[in-house]
Amino acid sequence: MVKVAESTITGANNTFIPPSVRSALEVESSDQVEWHVKAVDGEQQVVLMGAER
Repeated sequence: MVKVAESTITGANNTFIPPSVRSALEVESSDQVEWHVKAVDGEQQVVLMGAER
């Protein structure tokens, strides 16, 4: 597992990904990562969509 550089993390619809989430996330650097953020009970929930190898 490799820490993902912030430059490789993009959000769908220009979604803002908090630095705390970026730093906590670990995926293979070659993976294509898609973010989906939705409001749940007034809180933002970040869902990582990616295919496992």
